[in-house]
Amino acid sequence: QLTTGECGTTSLFGGPEKPRDLTISPNPVIDELRIDDLGHISRLEIHTYVENNLVKPDKVAVCGVPVDMSYVDMPSFVFAAKEDHIVPWRSAYASAACLSGDVEFALGASGHIAGVVNPASKNKRNYWTGGDVDGTADDWMKTAKEIPGSWWSRWSEWLADFSGRKIAARNTPGNANFPAIEPAPGRYVLEKS
Repeated sequence: QLTTGECGTTSLFGGPEKPRDLTISPNPVIDELRIDDLGHISRLEIHTYVENNLVKPDKVAVCGVPVDMSYVDMPSFVFAAKEDHIVPWRSAYASAACLSGDVEFALGASGHIAGVVNPASKNKRNYWTGGDVDGTADDWMKTAKEIPGSWWSRWSEWLADFSGRKIAARNTPGNANFPAIEPAPGRYVLEKS
């Protein structure tokens, strides 16, 4: 059983983790989150990617509480990228069946990084959505509708169904209880590994 309190300092290959650039990183999430204990993430990757334990009830614990994804009874938007070499789209599709609430599955064109970060403003590529989520991944693909542009637009529409009223952005960050610490983007962005 993996508990998120387990931490280490070595990589899967036995040596210390080395800083990686996002453009060549096998796991850009680690780099973007600036997680300094990559040994912990490596074990998490084994339990989720290799052994797929997150979808097995009670095999992973968070803060000492066993996780059972079938208890997630809420609307979910599950995204995959068609050419993803790390999370094959059919596997991502299968993960949606582990959730109990209403699920919308969207499949973006392209690969692991480009499929996710393709901004709506560029209106490039395409995506598929609206298929029957009760069958196999291939059944879903046969019934899904191909839509030109970025999947972000559909995700934004989906989020709007669950959002409150829109309010104008604040002119200044923070408030009396939570004052701004420093100007954006923050000094952590400028730190070098």
